[in-house]
Amino acid sequence: MHHLDLYDVLGIAATVLQVETEAVIAGTDLDAVGRILDSARAAGDDSAELQPGDYLRPIEQVCVAGAVVWTGLVRDQPFAASNRRVAVTVLLHLAALNDFDLELEPVTELDELMDGIRSGAAGVPHVAAVLRDRIRERSAARPESAGTGQGEKMFERFSESARKAIVLAQEEARSLAHSYIGTEHLLLGLIVEGTNSAARALAAEGISATAARTVVLQVVGRGTGELSGHIPFTPRAKRVLDLTQVEAHKLGSDEFRPEHLLLGLLADGEGVAYQTLVKLGAAPLVLRRRITADAVVQSFATEQVEQASTGPWTTRSRGRHLLAELKSLLAENDELHARIDRLHAENNRLRRLLQSHDIDPDA
Repeated sequence: MHHLDLYDVLGIAATVLQVETEAVIAGTDLDAVGRILDSARAAGDDSAELQPGDYLRPIEQVCVAGAVVWTGLVRDQPFAASNRRVAVTVLLHLAALNDFDLELEPVTELDELMDGIRSGAAGVPHVAAVLRDRIRERSAARPESAGTGQGEKMFERFSESARKAIVLAQEEARSLAHSYIGTEHLLLGLIVEGTNSAARALAAEGISATAARTVVLQVVGRGTGELSGHIPFTPRAKRVLDLTQVEAHKLGSDEFRPEHLLLGLLADGEGVAYQTLVKLGAAPLVLRRRITADAVVQSFATEQVEQASTGPWTTRSRGRHLLAELKSLLAENDELHARIDRLHAENNRLRRLLQSHDIDPDA
């Protein structure tokens, strides 16, 4: 299974608390969070008590590890504020990172459960049992075909930035003298559009428009002659547009955004765009899981801000899981790594300074 690290949790806390990363680092008991995550990793992966040939199913691993994380964060309250909201959001992220959904409604039951955790009445086994009833494998949605009469209607459901990316894909096809719009052009359109979180996620992987364009030319070459009039989508590109709808619906969105389009390109698994990403060093499965998990956290955090007046962490259900727009909320992870490393280095320096003066830093 895929586990969270300290930097994931701090990034989530920064988003939920709406504060700068420095404030999160300064106001968090980093040792407590580290212990909780280590315990969750051991619990999720531990098979010492299993019989030979047995193994924990992925959903069971997530339930057990999730119970350890949730119980620890609610009980120890390592953050400066809103520990319950952060704990729930971390749990959502862990589930989504492993391709599972977490049912939050009815939230009153979860509030009561967290009361039990704080009082010591609810331990890890009980919390894991609750999660088994609320965690589900992410389900697929049935697409509307982009190659039918529904195509124009479906295109109206693309967000403004997604439409712009598709227009830019056509321009990329023209600039390369290609008589079609393929998956490679959709990828280039996403990158060139630049303002969307899909582009930011790709940039974080070191993938630029120039680099992607170079690989595309290596794979398919430049076209010949001048183009005029309409440039059609290839069958594979149409399939990616269908997959975009599927990905949006799986994440609870009625609007198709650039991030859904990138997930569609990743789900295709064979086109020139997919080949280009792999050649440029991207790990498609890791990229997909990260984008999806980030969507869960950003959606929940956004609704918490909007619904702050309704209670400490509750949210209004839209009749489906709280999975909305794909936004890259951990874009500051590298910065967090550097800042935490500097913080630990300074802490170690001060400890050595105290010890040099025969002062016990732990006294």
